Amino acid sequence: TGASPAVGGFAASVAAGALLLAGVYLMHSRTGLVLEVTAALAAFCDALVAAESTRWLAGSLTTLTPIAAIAAIRSPRRRLYGAAAGLLALGAVWAWLAAAHVDVVEAHTAPAAAVALIAGILLWRSGPGRSWLTLGPALVVGIGPTLLLGIVDDDLVRLIAAAVLALAAVIAGAVLRLQAPLILGAVALLVLAVDQWGEEIVRMP
Repeated sequence: TGASPAVGGFAASVAAGALLLAGVYLMHSRTGLVLEVTAALAAFCDALVAAESTRWLAGSLTTLTPIAAIAAIRSPRRRLYGAAAGLLALGAVWAWLAAAHVDVVEAHTAPAAAVALIAGILLWRSGPGRSWLTLGPALVVGIGPTLLLGIVDDDLVRLIAAAVLALAAVIAGAVLRLQAPLILGAVALLVLAVDQWGEEIVRMP
């Protein structure tokens, strides 16, 4: 129809999503698996084509997110589709932020930390897991960039935010007796203290 490649990529990603759901819900196991694999590869290629325009890429990822979530309801590969839905949602948020020219780092790290936290909680509920695996990534992504930028730029707002998050992690780790939040929160507070009062500490008798 003379539309741009980005529009074509978006339309094709919607078609690929429909094909994937057909493979999950309508076909027999082998045929359905072939359709699922074909649709997944097609959706990936279509997203690359749609990436010519950030807005159409965001639209493609936004459309594919509920499709993956619906596929996770009945598919035996529930964890795979659930993880894909989370990653697609995160990618969609990042793409919309890029389309809106939002360059605040926390606007990008906060959704990633939220997705990692939700994934960690689900992993914890599905079976016993170590806090380093289930909670560690979310804490690192949520606190680390804010703390580092606050130190480098001497940004008081970021330093306060990092201190509050780290203190909350320490308290949660102490109450729930979890290593990762306790240690990572304590390390963040220690780094913050050394940055703010390191020279005074060195000059003390």
